[in-house]
Amino acid sequence: MDNMVQKQRFIAIDIIKTIAVFIMILLHVLIMYGSESTIYNNFSKWLLFIIEGLGAPVFIFSMGASILLSGKKTANQILKRGAQLFVMGYILNLLKFYPTIKILQVFPEALFKETHRVNDTEGLIGFLLLGDILQFAAIAYIICSFIKPYILRAPYLGAILSVAIFIIAPLLYDIGSSNYLLNFIYGKNFQVYFPLLPWIGFAFLGLLIGCQINISQHRNELPKLFLSLSFIGIILLFFGWRSINYSLTQYFSTDYYHRPGGVLMMYCGELLLLFSIAYFASQKLSYSAILFLKFCSNNVTSIYIIQWILVCWGWYFFAYGSQPWNVIILIFLTISAITFGLTYFKEVFNYN
Repeated sequence: MDNMVQKQRFIAIDIIKTIAVFIMILLHVLIMYGSESTIYNNFSKWLLFIIEGLGAPVFIFSMGASILLSGKKTANQILKRGAQLFVMGYILNLLKFYPTIKILQVFPEALFKETHRVNDTEGLIGFLLLGDILQFAAIAYIICSFIKPYILRAPYLGAILSVAIFIIAPLLYDIGSSNYLLNFIYGKNFQVYFPLLPWIGFAFLGLLIGCQINISQHRNELPKLFLSLSFIGIILLFFGWRSINYSLTQYFSTDYYHRPGGVLMMYCGELLLLFSIAYFASQKLSYSAILFLKFCSNNVTSIYIIQWILVCWGWYFFAYGSQPWNVIILIFLTISAITFGLTYFKEVFNYN
């Protein structure tokens, strides 16, 4: 029974990470290729409203839950993995930006303007030093791994930390800092897109839920836990949506990386609801479906890196901000197929 429960629990994490993978690719394709009329029509607005909270928050939440549910790691192992992720973030910047700016010369001038940069050496360096989700994941992974023992002893510490961060972070958005390292912690700028505040709050939520899964597993109460989480998710979703007066205009009045507390609450509700649905659905999956889910889950970092390179290099064929939905879907399917194909061959090569 315990083995079966553990299998279902991990499959549920695989499910939400796989869903997030497809959402991630679609969002990146839409943002980087969609014309203004495509992105700002009602269909796109509703789609973004529904799925944005199931992209990056899912990956961060899953990281927290996986850290709690995984075996014990040494300090050296934790720091080594964190360093690898941090360095990979800058390698990805190099692969995304240097070829498109200097070699292919297809990098959009609009992105220079939108990020308050100029197409010169300083602007290039600014993009190469960009702090994105991989750098964030590196820092968050180290922090969460080291506080894991404390969460195990006091499970609701995860809830306290998460709530505190979601309350405090919006108060710090407009407090600027010229210090590069401080930008990784707080603030709103174009140098670090995923500051620890508020994004690490989703990882702390993952630690909390991972701990509750452990407790419920030993009591054979996992279905009861996930039923409770689904109700909590619905409540958080409702009050988060209510906090912005059910208004898409108010929702899009802030940027994705710095949402207000009510929207962050809504994202938490979406996470818990999706995770609960994934748990109950995991018991009905075929063996081949499970293999695909595990493939996506185990290769999230590779998929993330490959799809971003393809999206950026794709400007050679399709101009930034120029395409309607029918072309967006075609690009999405093409990039997805190439990404999964390259990831599969990478896995086979590493295995051999």
